[in-house]
Amino acid sequence: SQEHLSFYQRILMREANQAQLANSLKMLTECLFAHHKRAPIVLIDEYDTPLHAGYVHGFYDEIVPFFRNFLSAGLKDNRCLFKAVLTGILRISRESLFSGLNNLKVYSLLETRFSSYFGFTEPEVMALLQKAGLQDKFSGIKDWYNGYAMAGTTIYNPWSIINCIEEGGCLKPFWVNTSDNELIKSLLAGSSGSFKENFEALLQGETLESRIDENIVFA
Repeated sequence: SQEHLSFYQRILMREANQAQLANSLKMLTECLFAHHKRAPIVLIDEYDTPLHAGYVHGFYDEIVPFFRNFLSAGLKDNRCLFKAVLTGILRISRESLFSGLNNLKVYSLLETRFSSYFGFTEPEVMALLQKAGLQDKFSGIKDWYNGYAMAGTTIYNPWSIINCIEEGGCLKPFWVNTSDNELIKSLLAGSSGSFKENFEALLQGETLESRIDENIVFA
């Protein structure tokens, strides 16, 4: 409709106000539904990145209400939406961001249901290496890149594996400098002396057991 067209022209021209921006996800699903005659699936990757930036740069209290409205408008009681999946790295409390949503299910890295989907599994890595004729490189690749254990499933970083294969099995830290680590840096800098000692022990190749509390949230 003309209403939808003028709405998105304002967004594309960066002329939309806060209320229009907060309603933009809902309007997008309405446009897709009207065009395709099917309710779309909405996939939002790194949904927490704006909140992460807000925490680091001092506008967390401003960005949280906006995204609460943005997600509530687009995802709650939206007749044009089939399903939505959000992925991120930070645990944002339901009270601060998702209070307006219902039927919300949270899966963390400790859940077994999707543990094999957070990266490449070992059989998948072996299959890729065999296709590339690099199966003899598996031992070194395992030493370098299987640094993740998701609920008992060994997971390899896809970016590292793909780049390693592209470079004929060359072992390098491909993941370095591919993400923003400002939050980690600030938390490490402000951590206790005992935490720094434990972290240093890990860097020296020692092991450390620690209890994980999933109820601790970002704020």
